[in-house]
Amino acid sequence: MNPALSFFGRCGPGGAAHQTLLDVQTNCCDSTAFRMGAKKHHDIGFLAIAIFKLVKGVLLFLVGVGALSLIQPDAARIFRHWATELQVGVHSRVVQRCLVYIGVARRRDAALIAGVSFFYSALLLTEGIGLLMEKVWAEYMTAWITATFIPVEVYELIRRTTANRIWLLAVNVLVVGYLVMRLMQRGRAVVVEKAAPEKPANVG
Repeated sequence: MNPALSFFGRCGPGGAAHQTLLDVQTNCCDSTAFRMGAKKHHDIGFLAIAIFKLVKGVLLFLVGVGALSLIQPDAARIFRHWATELQVGVHSRVVQRCLVYIGVARRRDAALIAGVSFFYSALLLTEGIGLLMEKVWAEYMTAWITATFIPVEVYELIRRTTANRIWLLAVNVLVVGYLVMRLMQRGRAVVVEKAAPEKPANVG
């Protein structure tokens, strides 16, 4: 047979090489579509935690603004009340006392309250935005910071037990547990993926 005709028979429409090329293109398209579909799926748990952190971050920012007397006293009082109800005000006060104790600040004044409020607010907003973007560093950061303040919440609960403090403590424990579980799942998936042998490419 003429070599040119033989080559055309293999590579032309209906040929084996042509069919292999079509299969590769189809598999690539399917893989791309699968990845695009996967990206559209968002973790509901991350979304709920992110919204919770963003709300607390904005609230604490407003507490800091109120400490500098940049808003009306009545509004500042409302923000402080809700910050206390969500325990972020308690967290902020603990940080303030620690700074005074170690000598970083001389006393708890408006500047210290505002500074700590803005700093902690920035951390909460960073956690929330990172979780919305489903970043791994945000999972580690949120789990660590949330777990750090759980002993403070337990202490406050022992001092004065309220339904609000009980459910907030329960929520934060669930947040830490959920994030740790997801991080462990991701770690196992990476180990399994690295251990799996690579399949040789099948070129017909």
